[in-house]
Amino acid sequence: MLNIENLHVKFRTSNEEAVRGISLTVGDGEIVGLVGESGSGKTVTALSIAGLHPRSNCTVTGRIELDGVDILKLDRHHGINRVQISMVFQDPQAALDPLMRVGKQVEETLKMHTKMTRAERKDAALRAMEAAELDDTENIYDKYPFELSGGMQQRIMIASAIVLDPRRVSTTVCAPAEETHASPDSSQSMLNRYRAPASHSAGRARAPLMPLSSSAVKMARNGP
Repeated sequence: MLNIENLHVKFRTSNEEAVRGISLTVGDGEIVGLVGESGSGKTVTALSIAGLHPRSNCTVTGRIELDGVDILKLDRHHGINRVQISMVFQDPQAALDPLMRVGKQVEETLKMHTKMTRAERKDAALRAMEAAELDDTENIYDKYPFELSGGMQQRIMIASAIVLDPRRVSTTVCAPAEETHASPDSSQSMLNRYRAPASHSAGRARAPLMPLSSSAVKMARNGP
């Protein structure tokens, strides 16, 4: 179970808090969507859960507990890995390394956090790509991001998120669709084929997100 209590996030470059006291609970197998306008703190909340904010540039207070463990009190580099949280970023073109083959990018977390051999890492990466509903994975494994469509790039991001079999996956679903390559269809594919014990989605428009979520929390610029 993921439990967030009175989460506040403030960046040193701003006088305003990016997140103002949000509280929510995500049970095992449940998908909770965060909806709201741009700047309401959806992505900042997701990044806080994943521990991806540079601590030198922001202050995060409150509690973020996964199965009773307060993530905010864990060691930044080792603690998050122990509870295994993955995130699917909104824009694959910005998140993927254009000079690195996508199969190797899926393998990166395995190389960092496991003692798998090169062959074992490739097998795991191919399985994750298949779980993300990519066809001809052996061929795609050796492609560069620019050789793939936006939807295929998003599925590579999904494969990278699930390859370690994390306890929790965060994904961003944004609308209208032309603003990003992260589509409800690709996120639904991930949730259908791989349902993490606790999942979170963030999206600007309520309608596209609701079919993916068990419940939704609306966020606004002046607070949750």
